[in-house]
Amino acid sequence: LAFGGSIAVLWAAFRNTDVMRLHKSKYMAPGLVLAVTLSLGLNMLIGYVVEYFRVYSEDYAQATERAVLPLGIGLLYYVLLSPLAEEMVFRWLLQGRIRHGLGKNVAIVTTALFFAFYHGNVPQGVYAFCMGLVLAVLYEWSGTFLMPLLFHIMANAAVYLMGYMPAAVCGIIVTPAGCVVLLAISAAIFGYIIKLRNRKETGKW
Repeated sequence: LAFGGSIAVLWAAFRNTDVMRLHKSKYMAPGLVLAVTLSLGLNMLIGYVVEYFRVYSEDYAQATERAVLPLGIGLLYYVLLSPLAEEMVFRWLLQGRIRHGLGKNVAIVTTALFFAFYHGNVPQGVYAFCMGLVLAVLYEWSGTFLMPLLFHIMANAAVYLMGYMPAAVCGIIVTPAGCVVLLAISAAIFGYIIKLRNRKETGKW
């Protein structure tokens, strides 16, 4: 309810002052694949670090507990309303205003930090900061709100639906080797996105 109300208020208050572009982007396809690989890889990496060093175990346990919700309601909340409301606040509203006053680089780092603090504990905060940096960068590079919104939706969907995957599938993916592979794929995809960015800047599309 809070997310739904905030979406309505933000849209009503700022639709006349901010142009929220919703066009397609060259980064869309690789960005959505990156959302899946990076979200799963980072989640596993943080889990292994917490387990190995035995730090912030209680915070991590609470962060990974899923509310007892029917699947449809969980998808509506975690995969649609939460990403939409959060992206309207952190990218469309906050990042846009910081960018106008202090520049793009400050806006990217600052919104990632706010996104981390918003999650309220260290394990989720580290995850949110890393994801927030990528979301902010893709928003700046693509120039469209669709990019971070769809990225956020795909990331949340991947993490949420892993809890409903068959044990055999999870047993293959959720392993140290799976974590390394997912993060390596993420790095390769982000490198490809940087190449696309460089082509755009030099006009060599």
